[in-house]
Amino acid sequence: MMVVIALLALIAGLTYPSVSRGMDRIRLRVAADEVASFLSLAMNRVERTEFPIELRFIKARASIEMEGPNTPLRTLRLPDGVALTNVDPISEDGFISEPSILLLPGGAFPDVTVELSTRTAGRRSVRIDPATGAPVIQTLQAAAVVTK
Repeated sequence: MMVVIALLALIAGLTYPSVSRGMDRIRLRVAADEVASFLSLAMNRVERTEFPIELRFIKARASIEMEGPNTPLRTLRLPDGVALTNVDPISEDGFISEPSILLLPGGAFPDVTVELSTRTAGRRSVRIDPATGAPVIQTLQAAAVVTK
């Protein structure tokens, strides 16, 4: 009986890292889909109400906020373990702690890319194609480490 329990514990210990990495991949995929839906919702809200909306990307809380004159504050919180890594081209210099964009009625969605990441599952980028208005989600490759 002790041998069987020891074998089960060994198998569980060996499979835990891959299961954990798989769960992180699922969290990252779900978060990317939620961000794409949230950005589309903001675009649709601007078109429907014809009032501007501000989108704020809060890295410290891993959340995105949407607010406007006729739009109450709505917040999208990313799942645990998923971080809001970068918002291009707004935070290229790294000095803006809470980058934001203003969506105006009658205008196209700005060419903004939101990068999400986890510690083990990698990175994904979400952007709205300005020409079509469709969300584009891409898996980003980890940067290669060059040693000399």
